[in-house]
Amino acid sequence: MPAPRNPSGPSPFSLLPWLESSHDPFHAMGHPVRRYVVDYLAQSEATAGELAEMIQHHFGIGWPAVSKHLRILREAGFVRARSEWSSRIYRLDDEAIDKLECRVLDLRQKWIQRNGAGYFTPFEPEEAPWPAPRTRRRPTDADDAIDRMMRENGYDPETGKRMVGQPAQSLQQ
Repeated sequence: MPAPRNPSGPSPFSLLPWLESSHDPFHAMGHPVRRYVVDYLAQSEATAGELAEMIQHHFGIGWPAVSKHLRILREAGFVRARSEWSSRIYRLDDEAIDKLECRVLDLRQKWIQRNGAGYFTPFEPEEAPWPAPRTRRRPTDADDAIDRMMRENGYDPETGKRMVGQPAQSLQQ
């Protein structure tokens, strides 16, 4: 048996209200089927049967999934439904786009108020070139030591090829 929730404690979703409810406009518009329905209803009203036929033809999903998407849009306030005889007629709510715009403006305010760069300021300071210039991996004295060892063993340090017919140079030179 699961442990009962603490009614006095905060919900884990209370810090992120957009996760808690399906009334969020981004959640409602977050699926291509729901965007298709809103786009279609922006032009005219449609019955549930007409919407289901179009969605089933276009997306290949069944009636239960269509019903679920219409319910999510209805709960989010994007569409309204009225019963007429044995069918439900759906239309886009007049304030649907306003809800989405309000949410976008809220995000824009948070974006502007945040610390750091925005759209119109450079992400990195001007004096920091990207990518950073490469630095030498080994110090100069290490290069000299490697060149000397290659010469001692009969290899040309410039090409890395064996020096044929030439005696190895001594350390005194």
